[in-house]
Amino acid sequence: MTRQALILNLADYSDRQLPALDPAPGWALSQQLEAAGHFSPLTRLPLSGEALSSKAIGQALRHFLLAPASPTAGLIYLNSYSLMLEDSLGELQGVLLPADAAIVGDGSSIVEQRNGLLLESLNGLMRKSTLSQLTVLWDSYHHGLGLTPAVLEATLTVFTEKPNYCLITTAIAPASDQSAQTTLTQTLLDLLVPAQADAAGQISSDRLFAALKRQPQTLAGLPVQLGHSDWAIVSYGANLPAAPPPPVSPIFHISHSNLTNLATSGDIHYTEAVNQIRQINANSSPLNLHRGTVPPVEANPLPPPAPVATPRDRQPPPALKPVEVFFSYSHRDEDLRDEMAKHLSILQRQGIIAAWYDRDIEVGAEWAADIDAHLNSAQVILLLISPDFIASDYCFDLEMKRAMDRHAAGEAYVVPVILRPVDWSGAAFSKLQALPKNAKPVTTWANRDQAFENVARGIRQLVERLSRLSDAGLSE
Repeated sequence: MTRQALILNLADYSDRQLPALDPAPGWALSQQLEAAGHFSPLTRLPLSGEALSSKAIGQALRHFLLAPASPTAGLIYLNSYSLMLEDSLGELQGVLLPADAAIVGDGSSIVEQRNGLLLESLNGLMRKSTLSQLTVLWDSYHHGLGLTPAVLEATLTVFTEKPNYCLITTAIAPASDQSAQTTLTQTLLDLLVPAQADAAGQISSDRLFAALKRQPQTLAGLPVQLGHSDWAIVSYGANLPAAPPPPVSPIFHISHSNLTNLATSGDIHYTEAVNQIRQINANSSPLNLHRGTVPPVEANPLPPPAPVATPRDRQPPPALKPVEVFFSYSHRDEDLRDEMAKHLSILQRQGIIAAWYDRDIEVGAEWAADIDAHLNSAQVILLLISPDFIASDYCFDLEMKRAMDRHAAGEAYVVPVILRPVDWSGAAFSKLQALPKNAKPVTTWANRDQAFENVARGIRQLVERLSRLSDAGLSE
């Protein structure tokens, strides 16, 4: 069966009321799907410099859902805003917001939208789909905007009507869960890995959702599954050669010379393949074996078992390479940086990270070149945000710009850490998930150690995910 995938990863919205979404996790997930999903083709949108408008999304979905003629399994990954509005009859309607969407509020709620795609229309399009199997992974709950499970179930009925059609998404969570920080996409990156696969090395939609429900309560939104599907989203064992069957090594025991083809010479002529028969005993005496012109083969006992390695002989598994972490900060915040480094020291002692900052420059080295080298090689870049960082031309215009370029290219992961209160709205990093929890500045916490502990835990989750992907041969 043909397999195809469509990646719709929205980031920038023309309406300033809709903060930009971080595209990096979506692109990382697309790499994971490309490496282990065996999709052909796998289409990524938007292309560089383009925006996913309502028209562009509609065209992409129509082509993807209606074009296949042969039996085809399809996967759609979608990262976007969504919302609910009441129609003229007072019924709630679900809406997918494209990049050119516009929303109008009355001060307390959204009362109107333009250019959005009604879920009712999308449901009708999927009903017409020629795909034999479909899984949709929709990261739809961002910044408090989303859909309730009831609206999803009432609108997207295609997933319960058509077999092997499945939706996995997140819905508006109860108020107690609003502080959760992990998006659906970030959680999927943790789950679509070999450790979550079944005995055949595969992860189906149903298996993925079962693992999603077992996750700690850190997911932003309530996980929802509509429909069921057992086809494999990813398969880590698909390209592995089948294990060869064990060699056949029968031993025949013949007693009292009751063998009709036993020649007077004491030899036996046989038709089995060479090495299929290891030994034949006649009255406890080994016999010579001949096959055609093959020279006689002496009786060959089974090889002895391999010696068991002693503890001294065993070698430990190779350690994973530490994730390189770069600190970008103002020297006026050095005391805070040092406090943060203490909380990260356990990660260094465990070999999980290798942290670097400009005080590590050796005497006599060219400091600018050394900083650039580490900024260009780090896998994780921490931006320590404060008024002094924002005011620093070097931090803001040089280091942060290079960091964001590498983040957008999928070469590094940028994490803003808010040290001191400052207005950072509209900054290039404002679309990224910041630490500590809820982007509350470290110096405003009643207990500063608790703030840095929260930062350290967030960084640990990130670097451990990167290490698992690296160990699986994937990149983020």
